[in-house]
Amino acid sequence: MKKNQKRFISITFLLIIISLGILQLNTVRADDSYDYFKFKIVDAYYGNFDSDRIEDDIRIIATIDTDYEGLIISNLKIDITLPSGFVHHFSATVCAESDDGVVFIITAFNTATEPGWYNAEIEGLFFLEDGQIMLQKRDITFDPPDENPGTGEPTINITVK
Repeated sequence: MKKNQKRFISITFLLIIISLGILQLNTVRADDSYDYFKFKIVDAYYGNFDSDRIEDDIRIIATIDTDYEGLIISNLKIDITLPSGFVHHFSATVCAESDDGVVFIITAFNTATEPGWYNAEIEGLFFLEDGQIMLQKRDITFDPPDENPGTGEPTINITVK
């Protein structure tokens, strides 16, 4: 191998190692930012929220606890797993202005149709106005009523407070 080729390989290898070190530092900074940005599911329960007189709707209360002030764009992926293993998949993009946190009231209509334990999982990709991007995933298990043969297509509505 020629001397120039060896030098090129050595320099390339050194640059890769330095680049990995810089990426590692950025990852640590991103993890530290989670200390002031906590996404969590507070509660999940069922009821009749679409006025069809059938308690087959699920309400999930999720919050962002933060002292961040500014616009937060949230891409939410919501999966509700029924006791049978069937999963309702929903997604939404929500924009909210935060001065000390955000509350999401997520209502999934016509989804509580089986007796047993349900699991709601929310994966949120959050874009902050200052350029930070955070990914957090949370879930909650809850027990809706006995069988409710609901009517209608499962849909979702999200209110931000």
